[in-house]
Amino acid sequence: MIIAPRPAMDHRRLRERLARHRGEAEPATPACADFDSEPEVDWHARIGHLRQLIQARRRRLGGSEMGTSQAMTASAPGVGEQAGVYVTADGGRALDPISLGSSVEEGVRLVDERLEVSESLPAPAGDPGGQVLCFDTETTGLRGGAGLWVWMVGVLIWRDGHWRLRQWWLERPGAERRYLELLLEDFTGDAATLVSFNGKSYDLPHLATRLGLNGMANPLPDLDHIDLLHSVRRRYGKQWPDCRLRTTEERLLDLHRSDDLPGSEAPRSWREYLTMGRWQGIAQVLAHNRQDLLSLARLMPLLGVEQG
Repeated sequence: MIIAPRPAMDHRRLRERLARHRGEAEPATPACADFDSEPEVDWHARIGHLRQLIQARRRRLGGSEMGTSQAMTASAPGVGEQAGVYVTADGGRALDPISLGSSVEEGVRLVDERLEVSESLPAPAGDPGGQVLCFDTETTGLRGGAGLWVWMVGVLIWRDGHWRLRQWWLERPGAERRYLELLLEDFTGDAATLVSFNGKSYDLPHLATRLGLNGMANPLPDLDHIDLLHSVRRRYGKQWPDCRLRTTEERLLDLHRSDDLPGSEAPRSWREYLTMGRWQGIAQVLAHNRQDLLSLARLMPLLGVEQG
């Protein structure tokens, strides 16, 4: 015997039958109970409203209809212009704490600054036969692998009797290969000697990964490399609680950073720029990276590091 399934009972009819069985008055059916009569949602109107909210947010953050990167390029001041005050796309005024650099090519930006030798930024000890290059990277995390991006690389180059600060950063992930090509041009100067702080264990391996993923040769392991972390550990490893760069700055340079963006915040700064066009975090990372490089140059003579 085949038993046919009972058809599903309408909820409204079920309530009516229960009310009659109990001798109660028939309950009033609210309008929302009739699911067939629910008003149709105007999704086009909702999407249009969301677009208006996004455009308004971009204008508040200094963006515009022509795109965030173009808006920043148009509004970024030159060196010394208006004491760092820039005009946003909607006519507002805000303080730009540090230049974001110029657009070298689409998706790649560069901060380029010449620094003269001074008491606070000495020349390298010895007689460098070629260029000395201090470098420091900013990445999207601490763990390695293909998912980690090296999105900013700062280099402080000693050449022809002066220091030159250059900070490359990736404005668009799709431009990574060209970004790496331009960066390697700085690294592979005549008789270059690399100087870093933990670069042998952290910065260079991550750069090697990104070069490999882009099918590019890696010339960096063939260059002379002085890792100042090793020098600090040999001299002070048994005396200090740790040998971090921050600790080294405080004990050897009497440098105590204030309002400095922790390196752990760099990944979020880049993500907020890519997703929302917020440049404030990028500016802070540039300032943090710049100070790291200046500290490397100042630590070299104090640690007895000579090139020649």
